[in-house]
This record gives sequence, structure tokens and C-alpha cells, in this order.
Amino acid sequence: GVMVVTSVSIGISEGVMVVTSVSIGIYEGVMVVTSVSIGIYEGVMVVTSVSIGISEGVMVVTSVSIGISEGVMVVTSVSIGISEGVMVVTYVSIGISEGVMVVTSVSIWISEGVMVVTIVSIG
Repeated sequence: GVMVVTSVSIGISEGVMVVTSVSIGIYEGVMVVTSVSIGIYEGVMVVTSVSIGISEGVMVVTSVSIGISEGVMVVTSVSIGISEGVMVVTYVSIGISEGVMVVTSVSIWISEGVMVVTIVSIG
């Protein structure tokens, strides 16, 4: 009862290397789609991962992007969850440059017409 589809594509063009992997799995009524893309261009490495899971009417979308350029590491994470009419959006951004770490978190919650926005910034 497990169906897995895996596709790997590697392309090299003009010094740009892109690796794309897509995996689809269905198990016990849960559908998971995972996509990983890695690009290297001019010393900049970008890793993008997108995961979509659907289970019991709950849809979760998680996106993680990591970029490294000139000693600066940026990690951006976006998580979206929908369950029983409640939508939660969480955004976390982490930047490290010259020994300085900045953490920015944004959380949005929508339920029954009520919107709550929380922003936390640490520098």
C-alpha cells in the first residue's frame, strides 16, 4: 500500500549546477510530496526544500530555503498549516553575518475571523 515515485534531474549549464529531486509517497491515506532543489552558481549555494503533507483533512506546507554567499548564511523557513478552518502561518528568518546573528519570527493565526500577528526580532 506504499507508492513511491522518485525523480532525480541534474543539469549543468554555464557553470550552474542544479539538482532537482521529487519524491511522492502514499501510505495509509497520507500523501507526502517532497521536492529538493540544489543550485550552485558563482560560489553561492542555495538549497530549497518543499514538503507537502495531506492527512485527515490537514494540509501542511513546509518550505525551507538556505543560501550561503560571501560568508553570509541565511535560513528562511515558512510553515503553513490548515486544520479545522484554522490557518497558521509561521515565518522564521535567520541571518548570520560577521558574527552577528539576527532572528526574525513572524506568526499569523487566523481563526473565526480573528487575526493575530506576532513579530519577534532578535539582533
